[in-house]
Amino acid sequence: MLQKKYMSVREVVLATGLSETLIRTRIKQKTVPGFYSGNKFVIDVPAFLASLENGHTPELVTSPTTGKSVPKGSPNTEEPSLRDILKTEIRNVVREELRNIVREELKSILIEGLK
Repeated sequence: MLQKKYMSVREVVLATGLSETLIRTRIKQKTVPGFYSGNKFVIDVPAFLASLENGHTPELVTSPTTGKSVPKGSPNTEEPSLRDILKTEIRNVVREELRNIVREELKSILIEGLK
């Protein structure tokens, strides 16, 4: 029944019989492992079931590297290294420069087409 690793809230409700209100409240409290895909929360089913079986729900934080909700203190919650920060910054600068180049090329093509 719960063979998928990731499921939507409604899928978990249908598969487990748990209250949707309960699950959504716990999502807001950041005690349900998972992540947002757009505006839809996707639950990490094995981790969620394990937290229910253990009788406690670990405090979750958003991983700076993956953007997913993970238990506080897990390796994925480590701060990114200086190297990772620099790579991200360089990638962002390069993307912006490429956007500017493409924008300028498109402007020149449009201007040429209007002549």
